[in-house]
Amino acid sequence: MDARFPPNSPMGRLTEKQRRVLIAAYKLGYYDIPRRITSGEMARKLNLVKSTFSAHVRKAERRLLTEMLSEF
Repeated sequence: MDARFPPNSPMGRLTEKQRRVLIAAYKLGYYDIPRRITSGEMARKLNLVKSTFSAHVRKAERRLLTEMLSEF
């Protein structure tokens, strides 16, 4: 999970915590349909409380969407 991203890439604009949570969520199936892991399980795996996990994910998603959709 120590991937390096150029600062000008959307992933490079996330905080380290946001990147760590988002990459882990993707790898562990949080974004699969149906989900393979719940937010509570994700939080436990990352040693976070559920609300902290959710906040990091929402902020990361918001930042990435802002980068991708800013021209609209």
